[in-house]
Amino acid sequence: MCSWSPLSPRFCPLFVTGVLWGLFVCTPVVAQVISLDPEVGYYSPKALYAYFEDETKTLTIDDIASSEIASKFERRAWEDRRHSVDSVSTWIRFTLSSLDRGPTAPDWFLGIGNPHIERLELYYPVKGNTLGKNRFKVIKRMGDPERPSRTILVRLPFDEVAEGTFYLRLDQRWRDISRIYFCTSMGRANAIFRQILPQGLFYGAMLVFVVVNLLFFFVLRDRSYLWQVLFLLSTMLFFFFDHGLARQYFPKLRPDLQWHFMAISISVMIIWFCVFSRSFLNTKKNTPRANMMLWAYIVLAAGLLLGNPLMSATVIARYVSVLGGLVPVAALIPGFICLRRGFRAARFYLAAWIVFSVTTPLAATVFMGTHWGGFLLQNGIVVTAFLMAIALFDRMRIMNKEREALAEANRIAEQQMMRADKMVALGQIMAGVAHEINNPNNFIHFNLPIMKKYVAAMAPMIEHHRNQNPDLKLLNMPYDVFIDDVYKLIDNMQHGSKRITKIVGELKEYVHGGEGEQKQMTPIEPVVDQVVALVGKQVLKTVKRFDVSVADGLPRILMNSGKIEQVLVNLIINAGHAADKEDAWIKLTAQKSSKQAHQVEVRIEDNGTGIPKDVQRRIFDPFFTTKERGVGTGLGLSISQKTVVDHGGTLTVESEVGQGTCFTLALPSGQPT
Repeated sequence: MCSWSPLSPRFCPLFVTGVLWGLFVCTPVVAQVISLDPEVGYYSPKALYAYFEDETKTLTIDDIASSEIASKFERRAWEDRRHSVDSVSTWIRFTLSSLDRGPTAPDWFLGIGNPHIERLELYYPVKGNTLGKNRFKVIKRMGDPERPSRTILVRLPFDEVAEGTFYLRLDQRWRDISRIYFCTSMGRANAIFRQILPQGLFYGAMLVFVVVNLLFFFVLRDRSYLWQVLFLLSTMLFFFFDHGLARQYFPKLRPDLQWHFMAISISVMIIWFCVFSRSFLNTKKNTPRANMMLWAYIVLAAGLLLGNPLMSATVIARYVSVLGGLVPVAALIPGFICLRRGFRAARFYLAAWIVFSVTTPLAATVFMGTHWGGFLLQNGIVVTAFLMAIALFDRMRIMNKEREALAEANRIAEQQMMRADKMVALGQIMAGVAHEINNPNNFIHFNLPIMKKYVAAMAPMIEHHRNQNPDLKLLNMPYDVFIDDVYKLIDNMQHGSKRITKIVGELKEYVHGGEGEQKQMTPIEPVVDQVVALVGKQVLKTVKRFDVSVADGLPRILMNSGKIEQVLVNLIINAGHAADKEDAWIKLTAQKSSKQAHQVEVRIEDNGTGIPKDVQRRIFDPFFTTKERGVGTGLGLSISQKTVVDHGGTLTVESEVGQGTCFTLALPSGQPT
């Protein structure tokens, strides 16, 4: 019974991934107190602010600090802000604590990254003044929205500042909260270094993957590599906006356009991810339902791409959250299905997207707003790209093996077809040869009885002459010996002629596919005796012992004795060829089957070289042989098995390398129908 417990090994990975993505989508942002530590020197707590929008741009600090307005501040992540072209005053509230005012304490700065602002006012609480209109002091800066600076730094006057709540007013042309951070001079330098180094390594690694995949695409002409390149480039474009590089290199870029460009990069990234997955997993063939799911995901991403100019920032944010939440579903389900159906290359594909599905929600929830969040997200993407490259190489390796196996199979099939053509030609030649042999043999066959009569007619005259000459010799032989030898020669010639006639008949029967063959109820004993008479002397040249044992009272078998005789001859000759020991032996045993009540078993055993396991699976294949070129055709066992099957029986083999081999011929007994 299938267990649906979330802790079962089968569903635990999906359960954990679902929980993490649930945290990513549903976890609320709670504002906290910002504690400044000089040893750290840098804070960028994105989610620790509360904000309020004054669309009238008329409210003062006293209005904002009043209890009526204070309750209207929103506590959400800055990424959830709405964007528009309206000019507004955005009030940002935050709380600072643990302010070091010692003589060696470093100066702290409030930094605003790449703002599009017209005016900045920082209101800070004054020490010893908790009441009245003058409890806040203000630092003012004016900005040029047409020529925005990369970063505005405002020194915090800790000699006057009291621990408590700060208010920051930003008069903006765009509704956009810029990156806000607190730093010391040394802390900012270290933060820039910690930010630039991982970003440089990230983009360097991604460019390496792009170049490598592009080279493989040009060499192999496999489109999966091209789709992977486009996916990596769109991922780099997304991080170009997410890292704020767009603002650094394009200061005049409007925040609302940046948000739209970021949404476009996400939709393009998802589209190329789906195209790559369809190509890599071959979902059209391996899992049509998952293929339709990926098509539906492409349509959703295309909806964001095409409808982006008409959507508000809030709608785009929700749309992106839905698309992001569907990534594990769209990646893992097709991968699991294809792996379960035997597509081994899906192993590394699944590993890549499990890493992505775990690191992304962790970076967006547990480590959000910290240095480790960006580090985890970037490295998760790099590991995903690395595993995808391994998956492509693994698929290429598997496909090469499959191509080699297919080429080998085609080569074998071509050889078999050539041999089959040769057999057809040989059959035609055999038919002609049989006809040509049969004509002169008829002269012998029909004239020998007449010759015997002639000899019988001359015998009285020769007898009379011998009576007159008692010492009569013919060809230096006494008359009695001579006449007996003549009759024996004639009998032997008649037997040989009959054998020729029988062989010609068998050749014709073989050429015509055994048409008209007759089966009769025949005991197995005379068949075994005839086989021993035919091959006994030949086998004893290669083995030391040839033991034959036939049980008494065996039932008759409905068979063509000539064909079963040929099967046994072939098996015994093969056993003789396998002899490799000084005390080599072959045993032929005929007995009732111990498994089936109405079967007779004939076993041919030897203590020869044995047959390897991989060869045992193919020994009954047509044209398969382990003998040297020109020694065997590879048809003996194949024809033997077909003959036994035509008789309703089975031909099986048991063998151990170095120990010997046993072929078992099982034939049903019964009355003819």
